[in-house]
Amino acid sequence: MEKSQLIRKIDFGQRIAEDEKDSLYKYFSETVQWEQIEDDEIDIVFGSKGSGKSALFARLIGPNYIKSKKRILVIPGENLTGAPIFETINEEELIGGRSVEELRLMRGHEFDQLEKRLIKIWKIYFLMLIANELKRLELMDRELELTFNDLERLGVLEESANLKDVFENVVKYVNRANVTIGVKLGPVELGLEKQKSGEEKKKDSLDSFDTSAVFKSIDSYLQRIDRPIWIALDRLDAAFAQSGILRMSFLRSLLRVYLDLKVYSQVKLKLFLRDDIWDEIISVSSNRGFVELSHIAKYSIIEWRKESLLNLIVRRILENQNIINFFSLEKEKVLKNFKDQSDLFNSMFPQELCETERGSAFDWIYNELEDGNGQVFPRDIIHFFQELKIEQRKLFKIGNANFERELQLFSISAVEKSLSSVSEAKLNQTVFAEYPEDKGNIRALTEKPNFLSIEDLSKVWFDEFFMKNEKSADIVRGIASKLCKIGILRESDDKSNYDYSVGNIYKRVLRIEG
Repeated sequence: MEKSQLIRKIDFGQRIAEDEKDSLYKYFSETVQWEQIEDDEIDIVFGSKGSGKSALFARLIGPNYIKSKKRILVIPGENLTGAPIFETINEEELIGGRSVEELRLMRGHEFDQLEKRLIKIWKIYFLMLIANELKRLELMDRELELTFNDLERLGVLEESANLKDVFENVVKYVNRANVTIGVKLGPVELGLEKQKSGEEKKKDSLDSFDTSAVFKSIDSYLQRIDRPIWIALDRLDAAFAQSGILRMSFLRSLLRVYLDLKVYSQVKLKLFLRDDIWDEIISVSSNRGFVELSHIAKYSIIEWRKESLLNLIVRRILENQNIINFFSLEKEKVLKNFKDQSDLFNSMFPQELCETERGSAFDWIYNELEDGNGQVFPRDIIHFFQELKIEQRKLFKIGNANFERELQLFSISAVEKSLSSVSEAKLNQTVFAEYPEDKGNIRALTEKPNFLSIEDLSKVWFDEFFMKNEKSADIVRGIASKLCKIGILRESDDKSNYDYSVGNIYKRVLRIEG
């Protein structure tokens, strides 16, 4: 097969896990985090955007042998594709008719009451997910059947395949003013009380719904039939992105529920959360209190080593039979030998990339994709190869694909243009989307030197009048610190020559040399 046709047919998969839910199993790299999830050693996975959280989530809720091998029922609490369910939930309904403006004025006790309300909403939502799944599979005894039937009668439980409908129905139930007095659901006493007339006699039905009784009944039943349930949640960063206060309360209450459910052996939450949001939760909790936060111990932080990323992309390359034929490879043999993986990768690129001071072609590309924190993410590597395919096809079309090596598939021109495309997308689609308030300060770095002192940054961001302010250096350091956290800047270990440099992946889009 000619190289032009080979490039046209090659498929590197998608850089967004949601876009390859049906084919992810082919490429999936069984990392340490995956094995820890599989062995129930961790419940919470933290990682940056693009680090692979959603791939783990997709693998967990998709077809895999966890379910058949360990009899685990994995229930998604969030959609893998489409709009995240918590992105469009009515905020005022969720917080009981209060406005978001009122939320900003709330203080200690009021926040505690709000989080108690959100805890109940989360718990009832999880009960509904479990009930719907057990009913769908016809996995229930007489006791649970009576309980679920009565929940339906009360309007708490509505069978729906749409997760957003399920969650909204829970919120509506919580907001209803009256429930029947003395309700007994099957053999399980829930302790629901009727709302009494008069403001002084009102009792929120939410407080009187003893969810623990239902969880206990479900847990006992699942233990008898040996069918644990895991409820998995991802894409939580989309929840109330415009209201940081509500999002923090929403996620803090979720973590409290996680801790509450630890008393049950058969019902567990598996959470996938951005590490910067976790840091924010810790920061907020230091002011508002959350002593139990230290009890969250079954977690792991996604960290990608260079060798793991090479293995990830080689796995995707080897899913193409045409590549295997072209290079005369034995797929399983290559995957078991790291040197063979490195040799395969290097052979696709120009010799000049394999003889740089950085080492191999992969070392060079990896370095170009590093952010200010020295991190390279799977999403960026996959995006690079997607762009590389496009750029190389363009060169074939105009007859400008000259190769110096027999097995070479990609030219230096295609590599450079692809890196520029990834750089631009990373800044505009990821960073600016997540941190719009920092756009001006980042854009101001355009065409500036790569190595910058505090004084240099002061001139970039402020005028001479501001620089005379004795606190100006502290303000500049504060801005720079934020950009370091994002990964735009890297703080120098040796401050004798410069204080900061720009993360490599952003140099091309900001037109920075060096």
